[in-house]
Amino acid sequence: MDIRPKTYLQESYYPRAIYVPEGAKFETWLGTVIAPGDQFYLVGQDQEALSTAIKKLAKIGYETNINGGFVYTVKNQYPVFLNSKPFSLNDQDQYTIIDVRNKKEYDEDPIIASSVNIPLPELSKRFSDIPKDKPIVVHCASGYRSSIATSILRKQYPQLSILDLGEEVTRIKKQN
Repeated sequence: MDIRPKTYLQESYYPRAIYVPEGAKFETWLGTVIAPGDQFYLVGQDQEALSTAIKKLAKIGYETNINGGFVYTVKNQYPVFLNSKPFSLNDQDQYTIIDVRNKKEYDEDPIIASSVNIPLPELSKRFSDIPKDKPIVVHCASGYRSSIATSILRKQYPQLSILDLGEEVTRIKKQN
């Protein structure tokens, strides 16, 4: 579990890690993507961040799931994929677009018409619903959930090009 701020992630992607940024909803989203009892390691930017995360995980009973934690600050060791390509609605047919918002959000405000809705909590159970014949672009409403989903998909399919639309989604919403 990579809990570093997004700026670290953009500079040093840690292969096969699931990214859940430490923040206000950290323990909620980690508990959504990691089943109770599953073991994991924490990757943080410093010891203070690891300690804070462990305290938050204790609130949901996950402190015993942690195998250990380590600080990872290596820069530019791995390719960076987040927001590495400009995305245009004119090019949407060149991508498989996954919208990880919940169904109600998706139904009320479809941001990209050609997207496939797979809510983040269902993602790991619905890998077979994702076409893999094109690069994949993942989005939500703000970039938080899409960053988590992108890391899950990269772990599952390291050979595929998987891009996080991230905060660019706000620009796309204004175009619609």
